[in-house]
Amino acid sequence: MKKMENGRQRHSVGLRIGALLVTAGLVMNTGASVQADATPVGQVTGVAASVTFKDISSHWAKASIEQAVKKGYVNGYADGTFQPNRQISRAEYTKMLVSALGLEVVPQEGGKWYDAYFAAASQAGITSAAEFNNNVDKALTRAEMARLAMKALGEKNTDAKKWMYLTTKAGIMSGSGAGDIGADKTTTRAESITVIERILTVKNGATLKADKYAVQAAELYWHKTNIFTVMPEFFTDTKYPTIYNPNDLFIESTDKQYYAVVDAIVAIDLADPKDPNLKLLPPLKSLRWDNNVRNGGMPLINYKDSYVILVQKHIVRTNEKYGNDLLAIFYGLSDQGKNDEFRKGILTKPAGLYEEGGSKTAICATVFPKKGSKTEDGGFRLVLSPPVNNSNVKSVLFANPNF
Repeated sequence: MKKMENGRQRHSVGLRIGALLVTAGLVMNTGASVQADATPVGQVTGVAASVTFKDISSHWAKASIEQAVKKGYVNGYADGTFQPNRQISRAEYTKMLVSALGLEVVPQEGGKWYDAYFAAASQAGITSAAEFNNNVDKALTRAEMARLAMKALGEKNTDAKKWMYLTTKAGIMSGSGAGDIGADKTTTRAESITVIERILTVKNGATLKADKYAVQAAELYWHKTNIFTVMPEFFTDTKYPTIYNPNDLFIESTDKQYYAVVDAIVAIDLADPKDPNLKLLPPLKSLRWDNNVRNGGMPLINYKDSYVILVQKHIVRTNEKYGNDLLAIFYGLSDQGKNDEFRKGILTKPAGLYEEGGSKTAICATVFPKKGSKTEDGGFRLVLSPPVNNSNVKSVLFANPNF
């Protein structure tokens, strides 16, 4: 009987583990229906926690790997490596997570080595082989890792894309690059261990710092906007709830000849030079905001204490009458009677953006001052319309800021 004790709940596998044959890095486990380790053939079972792996000395996850090995829920390989960048399968990750959490594993006669671990995970409400259509040898994606991580923490959710948002907001996962969460990318042994260590930290009552850019990207992935994360002060009124439905981001003309879809509503903080979504805009020095003066326009680069909301869209159906534009207009924020200041170049209310030398409708973007605007009766809202008057309008976002 093999017992595992790591300062957590103790569990045992009540089957005799057969002899191990180790030849040139090959490990064979015979005579048991539960493997001693869920990592692939080629891994040494029970490598001493004091072993120093020759391929992690400068790896970013070195500390987490050593901690995980010390706890006993993952091991190294016979050649003295850990292979931190190797992909991990759904079954391997489930075994690691179950072992790290100290869940009771009941041996399963016959079947596959991972059956007992999936049974334990299912009992705990984390996952099951059926959730993966029994294709558990396939590489684990980051989105799947997020789902299992938050379920391990007791989170309830029915929106598949929301798991990435929940796990980044909790600080369990960070981005795979600036502004990228890589939801569909596969994950590695090092990444999975890092996430499991963070799960254990949160379960012990600690609060982790979130990667704000990862949270923004996860919000975009979840419901096609990051506006609630980047501009939270615009959505603070609890008396009038925010109205937004990512499945309602489309507009059709009354004559059915025009149909446009909004792909994303991207908020960008101009005061943050590291905002990963700045790359979605043309160079700031080429952008101007419309101050409603003929041949006017003020350089955006001088107004960095502002947000820009970029509406990304595609036209599904159109004709010569409508062209390839979409009107996305924000209403409900006034300049408190300071229109003369606005015309003179003081950004007192939202203004449309255009690229110098180009069409004023070439960029579907609006700049918002962080201070100085006031909410009008009827609230702050985003309205979509085809680029022809009287051809239908539609509100797709409503909020009532407390300013």
